[in-house]
Amino acid sequence: MHQPLFEAPVYYFDSHETGVSEVHETMNCGRSALANLEINRQGFTLSRHRSSVSDWDDLDEINRIHRPEIRTLAKTIAHCDEVVVYPALARSTARGLEEPDHAPIQFVHSDFSEDYRAMVRNPARPYRAFLEPLLEESGLSYRDLNQASRLQVLQFWRNTGPINADFPLALADASKVSNNRLHREVIQDYAGDHLEFETLFIKPPPAQTQNDDWFVFSDLTQEEVIVFRTYDSLAEEDGGAFWTPHCAVQNPHPDAKPRSSVEMRALCVWNP
Repeated sequence: MHQPLFEAPVYYFDSHETGVSEVHETMNCGRSALANLEINRQGFTLSRHRSSVSDWDDLDEINRIHRPEIRTLAKTIAHCDEVVVYPALARSTARGLEEPDHAPIQFVHSDFSEDYRAMVRNPARPYRAFLEPLLEESGLSYRDLNQASRLQVLQFWRNTGPINADFPLALADASKVSNNRLHREVIQDYAGDHLEFETLFIKPPPAQTQNDDWFVFSDLTQEEVIVFRTYDSLAEEDGGAFWTPHCAVQNPHPDAKPRSSVEMRALCVWNP
């Protein structure tokens, strides 16, 4: 049995006029369920990780120090051969006022569709402008990605603000979200970059079924990181969930404080 924390509105994709379907979901305690959470099944877990970053508001310092830390952590978790770490993305209400794409995202989604593998293997795609410098920095090439036996994207999400955040990250058990609930949408530009990648919006659970299993990790410190999968070629090939539905949800606690968070995506590569 799950341990409920609170109820919150969750915003799913709806093909009707508004494009949004609001469903009230129970947010369960991720900590109490941790022993039963696996990245390759539910899609996410929580890991202890102490960083050497001293100022989580300084993106230059985060990218200089934390990206190598995440590379090591990703290798440890995924047991892969190589890792390409994306630049840090900081989210907060204040940053969202300057750049809407940097606000907490309340719409249920998973970052990448099955098109991700084709995209990162094809240098003719617009994504090249973003990816190629990261590959070169990691000592990899498009040839390495095309020859890889497996590609996986892990996201590392860290709370860098108050432990009782107003819009914490919520994640749904991916194993219970079927493929027919996925809506694929091309994102042309993100935070000023022309990327042209395909993302997944999640449709609400059918009315005749139970709601999704949602989890929130409460009271997160800066020495913890939520790790979740947003693409996995092996899971795709096996016909399983390669997605992990997630979004920000409103914390009803009266003492909740404005959220600040830092996330990094890591492309994990397995050699042939």
